Amino acid sequence: MQETKAVNQHIVTEGQAQKPFGFWLLIFALLFVSTQVVRLVVLQVGLPVFFNDKFAFSINFPSPLMYTLYLVAMTFIGNYLYRNWVSMGKLTQFAFVLIISGGVSNFVERTFAGKVLDYIFIANGVLNLADIYIFVGIILLFVNRR
Repeated sequence: MQETKAVNQHIVTEGQAQKPFGFWLLIFALLFVSTQVVRLVVLQVGLPVFFNDKFAFSINFPSPLMYTLYLVAMTFIGNYLYRNWVSMGKLTQFAFVLIISGGVSNFVERTFAGKVLDYIFIANGVLNLADIYIFVGIILLFVNRR
């Protein structure tokens, strides 16, 4: 019989192999850096780009409202992850790492450059690698719902 113990108010079976938080932090860092490297390569090569100074889906929000929405979203997501990380499956953890790395990448770019560089043209939209990370993370959350 496997021994169980409470971890952050969650029951975890001793036999469950949880990836250490440092592993996920490394994955986050690699994903974040990859978005910035691709951004630099796109600029260096001279591919067609779109500088997006608007919110998600090109919604025109005033900057203070946009940053307030970012802060509220980060607070809720951070609180949720703090309370539930240990009990999440690996795929769910990976999905959140994708979402957070994409979100942080876009947030940092918008904060320091005043806009986000989009370079992947799809139908009537334009997006970047960080947007793809966010999209894939959300899809994984829906596919992996319990």
